[in-house]
Amino acid sequence: MKIKKLLIIGGIVLVLLALTFAKNIFQKVKIAKSSSSEPAILLIKDDPAIFVNKIEIYNGIDQASKLVLVREPNGEWVIASKFKAKARKEAVEGVLNNLRRLKGEVRGESKDLFADFALQDNQSGHLILKDASDKILLNLVVSFKMTNWNQSYARLADSEEILLLNGDVLGWFGMLEPSVKPQSGVFADYGIFSFDTNLVVKIDLIGDARHSLVMSRSEPAAPWRFEKSRNKTEIPDPGKVNDFLLNILNSTCLDMADPKLNSYGFDHPVKTLKLDSVKAKKTTQIQIEIGAPIKEKNAFYARVFPENKVYILPDSFMKLLDRDKASFISKPVKKKNKR
Repeated sequence: MKIKKLLIIGGIVLVLLALTFAKNIFQKVKIAKSSSSEPAILLIKDDPAIFVNKIEIYNGIDQASKLVLVREPNGEWVIASKFKAKARKEAVEGVLNNLRRLKGEVRGESKDLFADFALQDNQSGHLILKDASDKILLNLVVSFKMTNWNQSYARLADSEEILLLNGDVLGWFGMLEPSVKPQSGVFADYGIFSFDTNLVVKIDLIGDARHSLVMSRSEPAAPWRFEKSRNKTEIPDPGKVNDFLLNILNSTCLDMADPKLNSYGFDHPVKTLKLDSVKAKKTTQIQIEIGAPIKEKNAFYARVFPENKVYILPDSFMKLLDRDKASFISKPVKKKNKR
């Protein structure tokens, strides 16, 4: 009886092994067939640069690190997941153009193969494109496993078809390894200000007694003057004021911080800079407040209005604001005596 039971058990094991072997053969045949006979699939039919208003991407092992890019009503892109930091439009549109050309060829048609291609939800990247009404246009699961530097395995979230794509999709978002989350720095615009230096009519630099001054002009084409001097002394070299404004305009930040927190030292700002501009008889003001230092980064916190955004700025920006009247007055050029 024992031998008979063993034979029965052995027979069952052999049948299971045979079925598993047959299943693997069937899947391999299916993969080979699909790779040679299936036409390329265009993943996005409409131009994403026109219809896509939101891009979401995250690593399956860390959904909390989701990168979200949103197109504002004015057409500009912001990093919604980074306190609405400005995004470089050309960088976002570059990725959208890459996605427009994205095609896939079927390499498998079974959920059982997801693990082989590293396409399970928790081991891959997830890319979601949405329109202005928040409708999903594309929900793509992309593997970190690649055949070469410019191809990716992927699947649509609601499909078992495994595709070979003609692009390094995760690489476009800075996700180069399975442990890496999407990088906002790929798209971030680290500029702080956006203004026309030619339209600025007033510069108010508030600091200590030595480094507080106001410079103004009656209109954009008028000469600059020190406002608090007795006779509003005209600044002899307007180029120095223009250089100051250009340096401010071209300054960049190291990072951004959460504006909802109140631990940045803005209750007692070290310095405050106000810039008034006039356009079509309408005056607008930009204001930046310098807060607490960050010694380990050689930086400090700064808050910008009217956007109410908090930046981490390098110490070099503070040096730009370390000005007094003397720094805007040109030294007279000594004339050489003619012989």
